[in-house]
Amino acid sequence: MLDPETLNEAIAAAGVAAKGVSEYKSETFLGVLLGALLRDVAAPEKLAAPQANRGVRVPVGKRFSASELFASKRWNTETEKIILAAHFLERYAGKTAFTIADVRGLLLSAKVSSPKNVSLALLQSVQKGWLMEAPSEDNKRKAWSLTQTGERQIELLPSAEPI
Repeated sequence: MLDPETLNEAIAAAGVAAKGVSEYKSETFLGVLLGALLRDVAAPEKLAAPQANRGVRVPVGKRFSASELFASKRWNTETEKIILAAHFLERYAGKTAFTIADVRGLLLSAKVSSPKNVSLALLQSVQKGWLMEAPSEDNKRKAWSLTQTGERQIELLPSAEPI
């Protein structure tokens, strides 16, 4: 059951996002509202086995680290590294949109080398349709979010060989 406080927070976040675009769009409002509500229903800490790490048993209540995500997938390109970071930020860190600084910080904390040019790798991910521009929280920096195509691309990445 969804408590009224969570619902009000989701509605407020959706209203801010919808007003953050050049003109108010009901599609943006509904998309952000649905995403916020679904994120609350399927909160990462309530999941027993993360989708990106199928087959690995994760005790309920244990947090899933970015290092684990990068170790669980075999990625070869800088754009694949960017979308894995985006996936972690959205699914496990609870962000609806993220900045370049968020990506850099995540890669640093996961002990994964950053692309030589993070901005270029991010732009290439946008060109491939894996990422899209999203309303930012502070309206000062560009923010991004993973697309459905980006999510499918992550699912297509092969699993890493067990150590």
